[in-house]
Amino acid sequence: MNLNSKILLFIGVLLFMLLGCAYFSLSFFPSASASLSTYLLLACWSVFFAAIIASTYHFFLIKRLGKISAFVTDINERHEFSQRLKVRGNDELAKLSKEINSILEIARASDDQIEMLIRNRVLKHQKKIDALEKEIVNRALVEKNLLLHNENLIRLSRYDTLTSLPNRVLFNEVVNQSMAITKKNKKILGLLVINLDNFKSINDSLGNKIGDLVLKELATRFKTLLRSGDTLARSGGAEFAILLEDMVHEEFAGLIAEKIIAASAEAIKIDMKTISITSNIGIALYPKDGASLEEILNNADSAVFKAKHSTEKNYQFYFKDMNIETNKLNKLATALERAITDNEFVLYFQPRLNLKEGNVLGVEALLRWESPVLGHVNPARFMPLAEETGSILQLGEWVLRQACRTSKAWQEQDFQPIPISVNLSASQFKHQDIIKLLTTVFQETKIDPKLLELEISSSTLMSDAAISKQLLNAISAMGVQIIIDEFGSGATSLSFLKELPISILKIDQKFIKGIPANQYDADITKAVIELGRSLGISVIATGVETAEQLQFLSDNNCNIGQGYLFSKPVSEDAFIANYFKFQTNQTPNN
Repeated sequence: MNLNSKILLFIGVLLFMLLGCAYFSLSFFPSASASLSTYLLLACWSVFFAAIIASTYHFFLIKRLGKISAFVTDINERHEFSQRLKVRGNDELAKLSKEINSILEIARASDDQIEMLIRNRVLKHQKKIDALEKEIVNRALVEKNLLLHNENLIRLSRYDTLTSLPNRVLFNEVVNQSMAITKKNKKILGLLVINLDNFKSINDSLGNKIGDLVLKELATRFKTLLRSGDTLARSGGAEFAILLEDMVHEEFAGLIAEKIIAASAEAIKIDMKTISITSNIGIALYPKDGASLEEILNNADSAVFKAKHSTEKNYQFYFKDMNIETNKLNKLATALERAITDNEFVLYFQPRLNLKEGNVLGVEALLRWESPVLGHVNPARFMPLAEETGSILQLGEWVLRQACRTSKAWQEQDFQPIPISVNLSASQFKHQDIIKLLTTVFQETKIDPKLLELEISSSTLMSDAAISKQLLNAISAMGVQIIIDEFGSGATSLSFLKELPISILKIDQKFIKGIPANQYDADITKAVIELGRSLGISVIATGVETAEQLQFLSDNNCNIGQGYLFSKPVSEDAFIANYFKFQTNQTPNN
């Protein structure tokens, strides 16, 4: 039975009870006048009271139903499945409330499951999102690194990493652009190629770190000498290049070359070491010396090659027939390599004499090249090439061995033992293990070390005083005599000289050449003689060619001389014939 049927039944029962009450009342009270109107009035009152009761009941039902409806609406809007209806009574609304609460329980359980599912899904997707974000960050970092790497590659391809100067690639681009502009404004471009002499020796003797610092220092010096529009580049290991733009006069390139040479020659002090560098410069001009980049660069290289083998100055302008000379030098370099393999070298000997008594005190072994194709090649031509190509080490080692073998052979022929001197190049002194080499040679030849003299230039010794002192002390301890060659031509510390185990000073022959007429040369010569006397060191005058020079030296108490006045360098046979003839354990004749 539904709710409306119950209400109608309730009202019917109520009316029936009211009518029953009226009937019994009339039956018990017969005196009461009963009439139709009375019954009708009673019925109306019964209906009225029934309506009031029904309305009241309906009001409370509707209110409860409204609360249920509002609750359901609120739950639906807020999705708050944790709330519940209060259940009162046992009527249909109470049952409805229970059913709603049951549905909410189910909904809540479902909602928890859905929430858990959603949370799991969200967590799963969040991990994917995090991984994706991380991948995006990593990709961005990779892209950034690739960009930086590409920029570095571009920089490496166009700039020198050590000096930060443009490299050959970028320099060539600048030259090409400048050539195009210069062709329009009808001005001059100057291309200078700077080559550092024997730079490899610095790396070998002092280490690459020192060599790098030297290059950076030179780059800084060179930059300060140029105009803002000029370009300085490092075009090779020991080579720089300069582009001088908008020149009006060719001579400007020569002035810059002189400044560069002076700047490189200025001593460099690094880690308590004093390093001296010489440089050679080749100059080519555009459009005078070529119409293309390749032609200008080749001609500048030819000019620097010429400068390296010139005795006049350290820079050269390119000229038309220069490539012919360069080709000759290249051929000579090839022939030199072949000569070393084919053993085309011999030793010549030049004696040094006691100027007062005329007897031979010693002999200098000098390298000579006797080529079957080129004939006698002047040492002034091939020795610079040997230095440049590095073959000077092989040649120097050969000279040392051959001189010791010769000295031993003379002793075996019962000739009077005399010291034999050998020139050590800067490369030998700095790069070879000279102590090990000497030990090996002495073991091979069985020569007395006291009969060997090593001649080393003062500039070589002063390039690294500490190492020089250490080496000279070790050489002297072996019994070898030490001669300082070309003394007076370079900066030599007298206090340092006093600390070295020196046996002989050789006055540079350029001073001997000027005496007695040139007062400056005469004063220098006198000063060196006096210095040797004060230090207890013998002094040799080299390059003695005239009787006037001999007289000057004798007058100033220089007792040892060497030069063409006494003898040119001669072959071994000629030396034996002139100085060992009929000499057996006797002092050689003049």
